[in-house]
Amino acid sequence: MSIDLTYFKELLLEKKREIEHNLKNIKEFSANKSEIELIGELSSSDDHLAEYASVVYDHESTLTIENILKDILNQIESALKRIENGTYGICEVCKKPIGEERLKAIPYATMCVRCKSIKEKSVRK
Repeated sequence: MSIDLTYFKELLLEKKREIEHNLKNIKEFSANKSEIELIGELSSSDDHLAEYASVVYDHESTLTIENILKDILNQIESALKRIENGTYGICEVCKKPIGEERLKAIPYATMCVRCKSIKEKSVRK
């Protein structure tokens, strides 16, 4: 199988830029209001406990999203390295080519559909 590495490199670089932009926005948003400011605002509120829970939930959600984006960014950077070293598009488990449609959907995929499915089934057991 011969895939267009230039196409996938550009796709990965575009996704990398998007994620870096999103991470920057998250950091800017978080920097605008420190936790101390938020807690100070809540302490003067009648619904202190409910609002505090809401702030904590929002903060945790933001951290979760940030961690997911960082993980994807790491996967993208690994995929770019695989392009450079000639192993991009090869399943890390069975060493067979990863389908082009899968790579178009998830350009940082490291496993073919079959191996990924087997791995997910074993995790669920």
